[in-house]
Amino acid sequence: MCVIVDSGMSMSAMDQGVPRFLTTTRRTIGQLPPNIPPQTSVDLIVIPAGGWQTTLRDLPDVVASIPVSAIDSRAAVIAAVQNQLASGSRPVIVVSDEPLGIASDRLVQVYPSRIPDDVGIIHLAASESARPQVMFRLRNESSRKTAPIRISSGTAKVERDVELPPNGQERDYFIDMNELGEKVIAELTTGDDQPANDRRWLVREGSNPRIEIRAPVSPSLRRMLDVYTKNRPPDAASRPLAIVGRIEDLPADSPGIVVATNDSMQPARGPIAAVDHPVTQNVNWSSITGEFQMSGNAPQGWTTVLSTGGKVMVAVQEGAIRRAWIGFDQTNWPGTTDFVIFWANVLNWCAAGAPHFVSHPLADWRDDWKLLEVPAISPPPAAGQWPGIYRSPDGADHALNAPNVRASAASNDDWKARLAAMRDTTTGGRSIAHLLMLLAVGLIAAAALTLDSQSRLRKTANAGSTM
Repeated sequence: MCVIVDSGMSMSAMDQGVPRFLTTTRRTIGQLPPNIPPQTSVDLIVIPAGGWQTTLRDLPDVVASIPVSAIDSRAAVIAAVQNQLASGSRPVIVVSDEPLGIASDRLVQVYPSRIPDDVGIIHLAASESARPQVMFRLRNESSRKTAPIRISSGTAKVERDVELPPNGQERDYFIDMNELGEKVIAELTTGDDQPANDRRWLVREGSNPRIEIRAPVSPSLRRMLDVYTKNRPPDAASRPLAIVGRIEDLPADSPGIVVATNDSMQPARGPIAAVDHPVTQNVNWSSITGEFQMSGNAPQGWTTVLSTGGKVMVAVQEGAIRRAWIGFDQTNWPGTTDFVIFWANVLNWCAAGAPHFVSHPLADWRDDWKLLEVPAISPPPAAGQWPGIYRSPDGADHALNAPNVRASAASNDDWKARLAAMRDTTTGGRSIAHLLMLLAVGLIAAAALTLDSQSRLRKTANAGSTM
């Protein structure tokens, strides 16, 4: 007998205090024909836990030892079913609520009896662009009207009851925060049947650049670079961002910025034209007034993003390694807000952007990542199969969240009749009742032959006595 048990996220939801895959397995055994002996061998395949050889008697205890998980198991369950149907002739029992889309006389799928009571956080985002704000999305699959939620980040914490959408629907919510720290945690503070989506995490990712000034720069630019570094301190994973005076001095394997020297500049005047590019965004170029200095040594083949009178003021080199060439200067401009915005744009773009809040699916988990907070679940989930904050060997933290999986339940009980009529694999594919019938016919035939032989012997004996 082959039994496939789905212990993915939807089947790991709770039912009567235990995972749905366990209660459904117990119901499956209760519907088996009573003439299948308890010692019947079972090939148990658990998605995603692995495989076991057990017996029908021990099957509930083995399944009870399987940890819950929060993975999207549908593709793996379908592959396992297809493999078992293709590799043999025995029946395959599947304990899962996934719609398999597979038709086979040898396949019996057993569904859970009910849908879990669940309010889940299915999306989380955070932004600091205008003011610190967190957005989360809830899906309601319960009869509840409200739910308490807590949003935490740094030293800031917001707790409130939110009005839920109707059963089966989703709704977005926005929460203003005093600040946003390195992590954002959203959590529903009352439990339900599906703990895997009661919490969701975000972590700042993307290291700030390690600025290396390798050529003389103006005092105003040096102050700007110092302020930038103070507000965006580099870490051990930061890449160098070189500030050089000539294109020839740019490093080959890391980003860089060429700042043209005053020695190569000539006076210029005229309207400034800016191309829509991250380097030029949100800058009021009319703040550069009067005469300014320009270099005539713009790099060939780079993309012009700022110019005047057809002459290049700023050019960039796109690609995996980003570079910028700054070929102008103006005496009064460094005292303006636009000077700060422009240089922040250049530094952020060359360094491939400042850190931002990121989350990953559980499928992104790596073998050397460790879950920082192990859930109080027994048996505990296997590594990489439960959401939370994971730490990689380099000390970086990563938010891994549960997939957006919806649970379902059986719409009818036709599987019960199919299970009751199932053929036992321990008898070569024939039903036990059928074999017992054949055995009975054989015994009757043997008895008839015995009676016939005894009758013949009597007749022979009687004939001898009359001679």
